[in-house]
Amino acid sequence: MLNSIRSLRIAIIALFCFTAFILFYTLQTNTKTAYINITEVFNQFDLKKQLEKKYTVTKNARDKVLDSLKFNLQMLNTKLSDPKFRNDTLLVYFNLKKEEFYQKNGEFEKDNQNYSTQLDSEVLSQLNQYIKDFGKEHKYDYILGTDGNGSIMYAVDNKDITKEIVEYINLKYKGVK
Repeated sequence: MLNSIRSLRIAIIALFCFTAFILFYTLQTNTKTAYINITEVFNQFDLKKQLEKKYTVTKNARDKVLDSLKFNLQMLNTKLSDPKFRNDTLLVYFNLKKEEFYQKNGEFEKDNQNYSTQLDSEVLSQLNQYIKDFGKEHKYDYILGTDGNGSIMYAVDNKDITKEIVEYINLKYKGVK
């Protein structure tokens, strides 16, 4: 029984010493940590806005092609509904044009998705580099990202450097930094 009490005292003292060491170590290592709202940074990045405009121009040009094909199909359909214009040749031509429309529509959807993915990848690559540069310049040990997916459940507001990051990346992108 005496040995059990002695062992318990030694364990408590060891636990106390270990806890004191961890606390002391934590206080001595002045890690500089902050977080950013990833979605906000991504959406306010000038490169993203610029590439989004480029994407919109490309998508609108493709939509015009599809609109033209659709208009031609509607005109052919109108002709086919009139018995005096309806014939096998026109019906075959209509079916070919309809197939062309569906094929082009599928092709454009796939191309738009690939192009969007490529542009997002380009933005993220540049964004990651700028955030890394910011961290080095401002001597951060960690810059964490939050986007509502549970990676950071809570952080004090004074650790949020989202606005600083947005300003920095846009100046860096413009070549000012």
